[in-house]
Amino acid sequence: MNPVGQTHICPLCGAPLRFDPRYPRRVCPQCAAHTCDSQGRPLAFYNEALSGGIRAVLRESGQPYPSQICYIGGVRCLAQEARFGGIVIQVWEGG
Repeated sequence: MNPVGQTHICPLCGAPLRFDPRYPRRVCPQCAAHTCDSQGRPLAFYNEALSGGIRAVLRESGQPYPSQICYIGGVRCLAQEARFGGIVIQVWEGG
């Protein structure tokens, strides 16, 4: 395990990030801003409520997107609720 204060590298672009053992495959905010569905349509992920939940929509139409699976530059990723709020995007385990 990395010691406190150590960095983690974004698996997509190599940008340094603060290490968090809960999210070892998380991508940087700049990469996370480019989430798309399998057809290349841009996605947005939100917390559904203060009590929890995750919501995804197609950015252009606002239509609900029924999955947490997304793609960034063709790499399969997963959007998840972060422990204390917010959304974290991680590269799908196994690529």
